[in-house]
Formats: sequence, C-alpha cells, structure tokens
Amino acid sequence: MTFYSRSTLYRRFVPFFRYSPTSSDSLFLLDRYFKRKSSKPWVLGIDGKWLRRQGVIMIYRDVTNKVNLYWSYRFSESYEAIEKDFKLLVPIIADRLPSGVITDWKGALVSAVNIFLPPLSHQRCLAHVKRSLMKFLPLRSPIVATQQLRKVATEIVQGTQFVNQLV
Repeated sequence: MTFYSRSTLYRRFVPFFRYSPTSSDSLFLLDRYFKRKSSKPWVLGIDGKWLRRQGVIMIYRDVTNKVNLYWSYRFSESYEAIEKDFKLLVPIIADRLPSGVITDWKGALVSAVNIFLPPLSHQRCLAHVKRSLMKFLPLRSPIVATQQLRKVATEIVQGTQFVNQLV
C-alpha cells in the first residue's frame, strides 16, 4: 500500500477542487441511484477534510450505502460555506430525505442541519468522540476511573464495527 503526504494529495487533486459538481450534475448522476434505493432508509454523513492553509473539502455522503452525494472545496468550514452547500444539496435529496445525520457537531453544521432539513436524529461521529476523549483523558493517570474511560474510548469505534458486522 502506498501512502501520500497531504501536500502531494493536494497538488494532484487541486484541479478538481475548484470545480465541484453543480446540483444539476449531481441530480443527473444520482437520479438512478435514488430511484433504485428509494424504499431503504439512509443516513447522511457530513465532514470536512482540512488541507491546512489551502482550505477544506466538505464531503456529503450516504454512509449507509457508502455513496458520496456531493462535495465542495471551501476556504473554511464557516456557516456561509456550509449554507451554500446545503442550498445545492437539499434539492438533490428532497425526494428521499435521510433518516438521520452524522457530523462532528461543529456549530455551523448543526445549525445548517437544523435549518435546512426537517427534525432528524443527529448523532456525533464516534471517531470524533474517540479523538476528543483521548485528548482529554491523561495517558498515564493514576485514577482508575480515568484508565477505564480511556479503555472505553479506545473500544468505542471498534464496538460499532463489530455491531455492523453482525447486522
């Protein structure tokens, strides 16, 4: 397996970042997909991949069926940037709304989901929960409760992978 640095990935993909698909492009590409999967519930996952000072790639994904619905290149994860994306994304998914949303719970994402989508269950991404817990719980704490919480934090994502394998 080959690994690439962040700067190499940026250099190779930068031509594509500036030309994100329009809502009509996405509708054309996803029309058959939504018609074929219309009866099954699905979950919308939203996250941004930071490229340091170059900006952020916002990814909107059907995490249930592992399909990217929309992506955009923005300079920040601000509310204005996410609002532009939602104005393009909502017409694509209007006929088949998700049964839930998963984000990292940044304020702009939570606000946009609450404004542009009907009331849905909104879960925080478990990978982000794990990252926060590992950051705030000391590695070599003498307190038993902290050690136990760190163990739970390390297993939180593995437990969901195990549950997904059973389903």
